[in-house]
Amino acid sequence: MRVRLTDSLYFKSYRFVTQVHAVSDLVKRRRIRIRLAPEVCVPYVPPAPCPDTVGQHYAFIGRKVSVRRNLQKQPYYCNVLLLRDPQFEAEYELVERLYGNPGSDTIRFTAFDHYGFPKFAEYRHVLLFVSRYCSGLIHQKYQFFDVYRTTDGRWAAPYSSYDYERRDNDSSIRPVPISFAEPVVVDVSGGDSATIAKEYPAPYYRIENGKAIALYGNYIPELIEIKQRTVFNNRRIRFR
Repeated sequence: MRVRLTDSLYFKSYRFVTQVHAVSDLVKRRRIRIRLAPEVCVPYVPPAPCPDTVGQHYAFIGRKVSVRRNLQKQPYYCNVLLLRDPQFEAEYELVERLYGNPGSDTIRFTAFDHYGFPKFAEYRHVLLFVSRYCSGLIHQKYQFFDVYRTTDGRWAAPYSSYDYERRDNDSSIRPVPISFAEPVVVDVSGGDSATIAKEYPAPYYRIENGKAIALYGNYIPELIEIKQRTVFNNRRIRFR
């Protein structure tokens, strides 16, 4: 690697204090020896427990304003190793309120995602589930539907094999034919045939030229009911 005299070099290591040195200063030394000071740890003090076990829950159709990763560095604790999923700060415009009223036209909440960037942020409109515990608004982890306008002006989501796998056998909810205002298309050209058949099965999708075109799905009341009878039932949360 080539550097210029006007450059600076950063010397860093995990749990040590970073040092920055100008190249013009380093070249003046007869011998270069960099010693990093260890980062000073602080004792971990657990936050006061949140007594709110019921929470206040919101379900809404939102349009993304921003989703940004929280880059605030976690302190170096002496007495505990905290492993947390990446944290994101999200702001969404409320297109349609479905359950609860946050009191404004936008909502800001925190989301956690073990896999990287939140999947819901990839879509223009999403049905989201957010809960307030004590003073914080938290996204119900991984729970959302990407939704689209239908030709009759309603909102619907395409068939999701993930959610229907977890649905109880007593549920009367079934996928129904949906006439989307604009085609809902997923690029499946890079997938293997077994995965495509499982995630985008007929008759719910039509596979054509490496694309899966949604033909079936569910409207908003059924989507909320699906979550209520699966994930939210396990989490003891009521969104209805």
